[in-house]
Amino acid sequence: MSSSECPASHRLPRGEDGFIALDVETANADISSICQIALVWFAAGQPVDAWHSLVNPREPFASMNVALHGIDAAAVQYAPDFAGVMCAVSALLAGRVVASHMPFDRIAIERACSQHGIPPLTCIWIDTARIARLVWPRFAKKGYGLRSLASWRGIDFRHHDAVEDAGAAGRILAHAVAESGISLEGWLSYSKASKSSSRKIVDNDRASGNRYRRPPSRYAAGTAERSSQLGRAFESEPRQCETKS
Repeated sequence: MSSSECPASHRLPRGEDGFIALDVETANADISSICQIALVWFAAGQPVDAWHSLVNPREPFASMNVALHGIDAAAVQYAPDFAGVMCAVSALLAGRVVASHMPFDRIAIERACSQHGIPPLTCIWIDTARIARLVWPRFAKKGYGLRSLASWRGIDFRHHDAVEDAGAAGRILAHAVAESGISLEGWLSYSKASKSSSRKIVDNDRASGNRYRRPPSRYAAGTAERSSQLGRAFESEPRQCETKS
């Protein structure tokens, strides 16, 4: 299912619960030192395709990081740099729901974009760890790491491989949507509230049977237009990235 070819060749999931799970690995303690990025497309709660690429961070690799993911300087010697990878990825993520487990991956992408003078992504981020903490009270305060949740749900994956981690995060989100009865768009509306407010809203809505809360207008507005634009972008070749001078 995984491929290292240009992600423009991958079909995007449609429907209200379609999303893209994202994960990155880093070369050292600098969170922007991305050395692998992966996207896993989900539709109807199932992974339907995946793409990944090694990334040359142009930075030294720390032994601790290499021990975790097995990627070293030799592995990325001929890989594109971050700007080259994001040139293809940015258009595909624009306007899409992108899931990551805890803020690490989102912050890594944001800082790497800033460092390389690339405009920030315009996707709609959703934190699968936060959703899991709201759906399953046993993980409200602890145990909501990716490995812990995956083990509890019976999800077998190889930790610290970007494709595997993205797939596991996506499956956790799919389980949360299915078991809560709350649609992905509903969870997006909860995620805009504070943690305490989110807990109260979710508990009240689940108790009253109101499981499909309408998303905020800034997300709902223009959905059809974004789908049309993404469809056109998908059929065309990726455009060259424009970087800030």
